[in-house]
Amino acid sequence: MRDRLRRFLGIWPRPIWILLVGWVINATGFGMVVPFMSLYFHKERGVPMRMVALVFLVTAVVRAVSGAVAGRLSDRLGRRPFLALAPAGRGASFLVMAFLVWKEASFFACAGVLIGTFIFAAAYQPVAQSAVADLISGERRLKAYAWTRVALNLGWALGPALGGYLSQISYALMFVLGSGLSMTTAIIVALGFPETAPALGGRTAPPSQRRPAGGSRRRIPQILEPLSDRPFVQYALATLFLYLLMAQLVATLPVFAVKTVGIGEDQLGHLYMVNGLLVVLLQTSVTRRLWRFPIVSVQIVASLFYGGFYFLMAFAGGFAALLALVVGITAVEMAATPGTVTVVSRLAPPERMGNYMGVFGLFSNAAWSLGPFLGGLLLDVFPARPVALWGSVGWLGATAAVLYAVFRHRHGDMASGGASIQRGERFAQAAYPDPDEKS
Repeated sequence: MRDRLRRFLGIWPRPIWILLVGWVINATGFGMVVPFMSLYFHKERGVPMRMVALVFLVTAVVRAVSGAVAGRLSDRLGRRPFLALAPAGRGASFLVMAFLVWKEASFFACAGVLIGTFIFAAAYQPVAQSAVADLISGERRLKAYAWTRVALNLGWALGPALGGYLSQISYALMFVLGSGLSMTTAIIVALGFPETAPALGGRTAPPSQRRPAGGSRRRIPQILEPLSDRPFVQYALATLFLYLLMAQLVATLPVFAVKTVGIGEDQLGHLYMVNGLLVVLLQTSVTRRLWRFPIVSVQIVASLFYGGFYFLMAFAGGFAALLALVVGITAVEMAATPGTVTVVSRLAPPERMGNYMGVFGLFSNAAWSLGPFLGGLLLDVFPARPVALWGSVGWLGATAAVLYAVFRHRHGDMASGGASIQRGERFAQAAYPDPDEKS
C-alpha cells in the first residue's frame, strides 16, 4: 500500500500536487456560490434577469483586466505572491458578501462585492496555469492540464452539491464557508509552493535560453503584446466561442432547469455534482485515449457535439433528461478543454508564459462573464420558447468549430503527445521526467 501511494505521488513533482490540492479547495468554495447567485438575485430578491446579466457583463471587463495584469506581473514578480493573495482576497470578499446577504443589503451593494470576488478569481487562474507550464515539459502538459481539470471539477462536484443544500438554509452561511475554503487555499500555497517563474530563478529555462526583455514590438502596450501574435489571437477567438458555450452550464441552465423544467435546487446541485464527478473519474482516461489525435481536430468535433447537446436541452422534460444531457456535455468538455491551455502554452515563449496566459484570460474571462449576460438576455427574450433559446446557444458551438477549422487550415494542427519541445522545455523535462517513461 505504501509503495502504491509512493508511486502515485511520484506521478507529479511536489509543487504540482500543492497546486492541485489548492485547486480542489478553491473550486469547492467558488462552485458552492457561483451557480446559485443568479437564483438568489432573481428568485429570492426579485431582481430582473436583465439586471443580473448586467452584473456578469461588468465582470467581463474587470476579470479580463485582472487576469491580464496578474499574468504579466507574475513573469516579473513571481507566481507565488499571486497564487497566495488571490484566494485570500476572494475569501475576504466572500466574508463581506455574507454580511451583506445577512443584512439584506441592496442589490447594487451585493453586486459590487460579487464583482470583486471575480477579480480575485481571474487573477489566480492564468498564474496557476503558467506555473504548471513552468514545471512540466511540453510532452506532458496535456496530461498535467487534464489533472488540473480533475482537481477543478472535484471542487465543482463538491461545491454545487453543498451549495444546493446551503442555499435552502442560508445564503449567508454559504458565503462564510466559501470564505474559509478560499483562505485555506491561500495558506497552503503560501506555506508550500516554491517560486517557479524563470525571471526569478524558476526551473523552466536556463539563463542562456531566455530572451532578453523588451525585444518585442512596441506598437501596443507591453502587457498586450501577445495580441500581435496572429496564430495566438485566432486560436483565442475560437476558444472564446467554446467558453461562451461552456458558461451556459452555470448561467442559463440553472434558471431554465428550476423555472421552466421545474426541478428543485437540490436536484440542480446534483446535476453539477455529476458533471464534476465524471471529470474526476474519467478525465485522465479520456485524455489518454485521445492522446494520439491532434488537439485542434478533437476540438472541432467536440464543439459540434457540444452545441448539439445544448440544443437538445429544449426538449428536456424532467430531471432524468437534464441528467442525460449533462453527461453528454461533460463528455465533450473532457475531450476539448484540456487542450486549450496546452495549445496556448505551446504558442507562448517560456519567459512570457504568464503574459500569454493572462491575455488568453482576456478571452476566457470575457466568455465566462459574457456567457451569463448572453444567457440572461436569451432567457428574457425567449421565456417560453426553449427551442429558440437553446438553438441560439447551440450556434456558439458551430461557430467555435468553424473558427478552429480556420486556425487548423492556416497554421496546422497541434499534435497531442508528440508536439515539439519549445525553448527551455528540455530543462523542465530533465528536472521532472515523465514517470511513464521509466517503466
